[in-house]
Amino acid sequence: MRKAIALLLLLGCSSPAVPTPLEQLRSDDPERARAAAETLVAQGRKVIPALRGALTDPDLRLRRRVRAVLARLTGQWGSDGTGIFWHRSFEEAVAEAKRLDKPILCLNLFGNFDEEFC
Repeated sequence: MRKAIALLLLLGCSSPAVPTPLEQLRSDDPERARAAAETLVAQGRKVIPALRGALTDPDLRLRRRVRAVLARLTGQWGSDGTGIFWHRSFEEAVAEAKRLDKPILCLNLFGNFDEEFC
């Protein structure tokens, strides 16, 4: 492999482009796409803008895989580019809001179900 790269450099050719993990999500090979998804998840929330941009791609399979990666990163399943992120705790939401300088809306979805409200 090193000899081939050296030969390409001597001939004035650039090295072959390595596809990004987001591009690898398009792969026909499910294992390669799964590995790309794991790589994106490992990179964390910084990849969210690029993933959100891919939600409008014409490739349905790519959009599904992107939604799955977004869901793993945000904990929010099934929201296509709404800009709303669900956080698992109030503390996590506050930390993210401070980091992004954005407002938050807090909903308490769980409570005392045996209480009656009028």
